[in-house]
Amino acid sequence: HLLCTIENKELQDIYVDDTGIYVSGEYVVYDIDFEGNIRNQIDLPDLGASISQYSLAIKKKYIAVCCFYHVEQREGWENVIYVIDRNTNEITTYDYKKFKDGDTLEKILPTSKETEFILVGNYQVYTFDASNGKYDLLYDGVNAFEIDYSPKENRLYYIHDILSSMSSLELGSITLPEGEKNIARILELEYLYPKIKAEVEENGG
Repeated sequence: HLLCTIENKELQDIYVDDTGIYVSGEYVVYDIDFEGNIRNQIDLPDLGASISQYSLAIKKKYIAVCCFYHVEQREGWENVIYVIDRNTNEITTYDYKKFKDGDTLEKILPTSKETEFILVGNYQVYTFDASNGKYDLLYDGVNAFEIDYSPKENRLYYIHDILSSMSSLELGSITLPEGEKNIARILELEYLYPKIKAEVEENGG
């Protein structure tokens, strides 16, 4: 039940561990303690973007941030990865070369290894070493608009629209590294939306 007000910043991602609360977005990372005090503000480079989306994750030595963004004067999406030394606040910037057209780095997650993170894109997943910026392809072929990853299970969870029609949503998981696809459910939107409406109304909303 902590209220912390940060003015004039659009914040997009939050990460919490036993050391504190971390939020990122719009060229900034905040380190906040459990009393709501901002302990550290780390300013990220201004990309000149008209649209940008940030994700961050924390390790003992590093804060890692990935961002996909669009600049009005240029075509398509661009991607960048920042690694912040937690002792010095020094920022190291790593370029990311697109694997496919339209590729975006949408999420970064920690693993059990000291310097390793997982990068989740809209098409594929990578391991990322924060100590040297190297990333290796872990899986290709997701092509979903919502992806999550469990480091413990080494499994992807996804939602995507079938045949890009947006009339049906497929929910499932993919076991790595084999790539075995498990469809949990297919939802027809004509069914989904009336169900939401009925449940909200039933509960007085």
